[in-house]
Amino acid sequence: MCCFHLFSFYVGTCVSGRYNSQMLCSDNFKLMVAFVELQLFGQSLITFLGRCIMSEKFLFRIIVILLYGSISLIVVQDISANDNAPRTKSDHAGAMPDAEREVILAEIIELDEIRRQAMREGDCEKLVTFFDDQFSFYVNGREFPSLDAIVEGCRQIPRPFPPDEIIIDEFYLLSEKAVYNLIVLEFEPRREEFGDLAREVITRIWNKTDQGWRIVHMHVSINEVPDE
Repeated sequence: MCCFHLFSFYVGTCVSGRYNSQMLCSDNFKLMVAFVELQLFGQSLITFLGRCIMSEKFLFRIIVILLYGSISLIVVQDISANDNAPRTKSDHAGAMPDAEREVILAEIIELDEIRRQAMREGDCEKLVTFFDDQFSFYVNGREFPSLDAIVEGCRQIPRPFPPDEIIIDEFYLLSEKAVYNLIVLEFEPRREEFGDLAREVITRIWNKTDQGWRIVHMHVSINEVPDE
């Protein structure tokens, strides 16, 4: 440190003009002094860091900071990638072109509207033509194991249906051969067991077969909407 103070004195005399030696006040000498002082500062900094690194708490904090930084970077990159992805009803279909998606969804929606019309009108024989030979169908946990059972159950439903409010009616393209339909609606039920307001949730899966689009799974649940 004696050298450090000595060089500081020389620099101070040159700057103040109190010592006008050509050698001591030359630009080269000033650069040399600055270089030496920088070396001394660097050595002191290395010594300080070396002592800190020996501390377990310091190492633990460094590790935590590095891990946190790495995780944050990964999360940010993942969020950025997801923000750029299109959010549509057919995200499950992978890299299928949008035009092809729209064609499939339009075809299913058209078929399903015909099916709904048959249901509203009580055309139960036509209704079952939309089901595949191998299917699963449940209503509030009760299985309808055959097409004949569906026809019989369809005939027992009173018509016309009560007015309803559709909460959700969405079609999701799972693949070029599978479409998922979710419907949620509320209505005033005729049966007292469902209270003043009932909610019906319908899930339906369409599958592309050799005979065309057919329903391979359907589930209906009807429950009372609890008072808030």
